[in-house]
Amino acid sequence: MEQLVLELVSVVYNQLYVLLPLMVHLSQDEQMNKQVVMD
Repeated sequence: MEQLVLELVSVVYNQLYVLLPLMVHLSQDEQMNKQVVMD
């Protein structure tokens, strides 16, 4: 049982490490777009 939980946690963490930079990159792109629109 514990082994299964550990595997699940590691999978979730791997997903987070992949998704977080993507989300940050996307939000930065949106901010840049808004600045361009403001100008």
